[in-house]
Amino acid sequence: MELFFRWYLVPILAFFTILFIYVAIRFLLKKKVLIADDDKEIRENLRTFLEQKGHWIYIASSIESAREIIEKKKLDYAIIDLVFDPSKQNKDKFEGIKIFKFLRNKQPSAKLVILSVIPFAETKEPFKEELKGEFEPEKLLKEIEENYVWKAGEKNYLLEVLNKLAI
Repeated sequence: MELFFRWYLVPILAFFTILFIYVAIRFLLKKKVLIADDDKEIRENLRTFLEQKGHWIYIASSIESAREIIEKKKLDYAIIDLVFDPSKQNKDKFEGIKIFKFLRNKQPSAKLVILSVIPFAETKEPFKEELKGEFEPEKLLKEIEENYVWKAGEKNYLLEVLNKLAI
C-alpha cells in the first residue's frame, strides 16, 4: 500500500513542478518599462500595448516621478519624452535630457527611446551642450540619435518606439 501511494504522488508532484517552472519563467521574461511623458494619451497607448505583450509598466507624468521610479525600480527599458513642458524656452524645455542622464548614471544597462515632437536635427545642439561634461559624449549622442523617435514623423510613432525597443 505504501509503494502505491508514492507512485500516486509522482504525477501530481510533476504537474506542480512544471506549473511552478512555467509561472517562474513567465514572470522572469516580463520586462520592466518606464514610460515618462506628459501626454496622457501617449502614456496610455504605450501602456496598453506593452501590457498586452506581458510587460511591467511604470508611468511617470513628470520629471520628479520619473526620477523616483528610476531610483526604486530596476528597469529594462525606458521611453522618455524630450519636452515635458512646451511653454519653457530654449534648452530648459528639453527636460528629457535630464532624465536620460539620470537613467544612464543609475541604470546604464536600460535600453532607452526618446520621444519628441521636435526633429532630432533641432535638438542635437542642446544635447551636445548638456552632455559636455559626460564620459564619451559623442557615444551618448550617437545612442540618442539611434533611439530617437520623432512623434510627427512619417511613420506611426508607436510602431517606431516598439521597433526601437525590439520587444
